[in-house]
Amino acid sequence: MCSLVLSLNLNCISCLYANTPEYSSIGISISSTLYVVDGDTIRLKDRGEWKRVRLQGIDAPEKDQAFGKDSTQALAACMYKAKKIRVEWTEKDKYGRLLGKVLADGIDCNLSQIKQGYAWHYKFYQKDQTYLDRQLYSDEEIASRKSQIGLWQDRCPTPPWDWRLNNILKCS
Repeated sequence: MCSLVLSLNLNCISCLYANTPEYSSIGISISSTLYVVDGDTIRLKDRGEWKRVRLQGIDAPEKDQAFGKDSTQALAACMYKAKKIRVEWTEKDKYGRLLGKVLADGIDCNLSQIKQGYAWHYKFYQKDQTYLDRQLYSDEEIASRKSQIGLWQDRCPTPPWDWRLNNILKCS
């Protein structure tokens, strides 16, 4: 497993994010070297090179989908006070993005997205996760659904994989 460790001084970033997030064309600015693109993707600079990281094991609503902005803000909130951001990854996807787990001061931001109801456990790709993460993410999605938090408040939340295919499901 490869690991990319960013030791960013993010102490003053809370003033940027506290009440009005700082949006740019590439996402919410956490620092000059880290942007939250959406609820399951970040951009970061490592050794002078920009890299995109797709959060492994989750799929979050798209930006123009219900709860898309909420999901993006929740991911930014997971990282904005962190002193150290760590990305654990094993492979790249077909778009060249690193597939990984984002840890902010040891907190699993991927799992946090599920716990808060701002992402689905992406079961289609769960084979790429460790057994423990697969179980944990699945259990937390069930708990979030039962608690009806985040996107689970919606009468009929549409999974992003259906949204992307313009195959919006009808609720019965």
